[in-house]
Amino acid sequence: MTDIIAFVEALGSLHDCTITAVRWEPTSRRITMDVGDIYSNFEGLPQYPGARPGIFTFSGVSAVSLGISQSAQRVSEFMIRREDVGYASEIMVWSGEKLKIRSADVTCDQTLAPGISASV
Repeated sequence: MTDIIAFVEALGSLHDCTITAVRWEPTSRRITMDVGDIYSNFEGLPQYPGARPGIFTFSGVSAVSLGISQSAQRVSEFMIRREDVGYASEIMVWSGEKLKIRSADVTCDQTLAPGISASV
């Protein structure tokens, strides 16, 4: 299994990716964030594999600060760090707004092709 921090860093911290939806399920302590193309940072470069949507799932959410005014936002930077218990994530968008999440776990499910997916 790939480390989620290394995965996000390898994707250029999701720079230029578009957040298409954010869903908060307070009773299950889960937030999901849909990204239109997790490889947007590489568009136009030889290593760009083509558009691949991804869904980041933050499980065991203990704190959230939702400072994003609309769903479709371009990511400036996604920073994630390990803490004593879980992860602290901060997603900054081009408008200067932020989404901050403290969670026990973070995963990414990505669509590789129609009907085929993988998880990190």
